[in-house]
Amino acid sequence: MPEPQLPNLIVIGAMKCGTTSLHYNLGLHPEIGMSREKELNFFNRPGSLDDLIDWYRRQFPTETRWRGESSTGYTRVPFGEPVVERMHGLIPDARLVYIVRHPVDRVVSHYVHQVAIGLEQRPIDEAMADFPANEYVQRTRYCFQLSQYLRRYPASQIHVVTLEALKSAPEQTMGEIFRFLGVDDGFTSPEFTRARHKSSHKGKKNRAGLVLKRLSNTRAARLFSTDFRMRAGRLLYAPFSKQLDRPVLDASLRTELLGYLEDDIAGLEAHTGLDLSHWRR
Repeated sequence: MPEPQLPNLIVIGAMKCGTTSLHYNLGLHPEIGMSREKELNFFNRPGSLDDLIDWYRRQFPTETRWRGESSTGYTRVPFGEPVVERMHGLIPDARLVYIVRHPVDRVVSHYVHQVAIGLEQRPIDEAMADFPANEYVQRTRYCFQLSQYLRRYPASQIHVVTLEALKSAPEQTMGEIFRFLGVDDGFTSPEFTRARHKSSHKGKKNRAGLVLKRLSNTRAARLFSTDFRMRAGRLLYAPFSKQLDRPVLDASLRTELLGYLEDDIAGLEAHTGLDLSHWRR
């Protein structure tokens, strides 16, 4: 059996932008092997990573040309560990894929996620205060997050895609990623249209539900795939959670947020050539 190798493909986020669907879509390609556990969060672990590198190598298949993982915590500057420097120091030749979505949709989905797991108690308008110091907002500054990687990685090693494109034209969008990786871009699968980890499935968990959630992240639970755990969780959490209504940002706050992000949106358009005019509404 070949020796375990480090990954050469990383989905770097963004959180609540379809990384779960993208992770599994990539893994369907015969030339791409994605980690069984989606969120390895290797590069944003606190402390030294030296003792974990052998463990990290073992998370990837050895028989495919591309070996990858997807961790949304890799694009959360200025919060957390210095991910980019660590990643480039270990895998400087890796290809990176960054999936993004309408900023307001991402912020709201992130907020719903935090409420569901008991980490957010504030009303959404209050939770969005102080944009420069706000993690919801800063993680939505996609061009700023991308610029951290461009200080180390050449643009030719980074591909940006939108969730809107993945939803509306999954075969074309996956084909573009496959061309970026230099694999058969004619490969397709009916699984490309399957939605995973939707925010509409989120419920606010009571105390018992939160205990179940913690158990789902234990080492024993991780013997099962992320996809299996998510599907099982929707059944197990149901008696211990209350369906969350998706909040709506106040119109004035929405306008203020999009105004704050305008330069970032324009920068991402300039870098990628994508038309993001629909994000301004």
